[in-house]
Amino acid sequence: LQKMASIYYAYSTLNSYLKEPFTSSPPLTLFNTSRFVVNQINGLSAPKGISLFAVYYTLSKQAKVLGANKLHLQINNKLQSLKAPAGIQEQVDISYITSRACPGGFNDPEEYLPMCYRCSNY
Repeated sequence: LQKMASIYYAYSTLNSYLKEPFTSSPPLTLFNTSRFVVNQINGLSAPKGISLFAVYYTLSKQAKVLGANKLHLQINNKLQSLKAPAGIQEQVDISYITSRACPGGFNDPEEYLPMCYRCSNY
């Protein structure tokens, strides 16, 4: 029950980011929040009321803003397999094409990589 509550609470931040025209959340907060939701769901079916597309779309946009090009490409590959809401498919396709033609290479900054606390590696 606690896990579901934390997923819904984190998703409310992402949902307000996508629905409202302006946000007070910085890109790093949205990046980590969407990554948290993805890791909590972890391959299971999404709980009722949570759009996996919205979570991955937010993660993709914030990865691009923060320069995490490899993650941006991986998430865009995942977005291609999901059904986009009406009017957003063109943006997803453009993001996919630009992620494949990244001029800076596909190395993510170290601070955005998930860290293994057991062995202290990224």
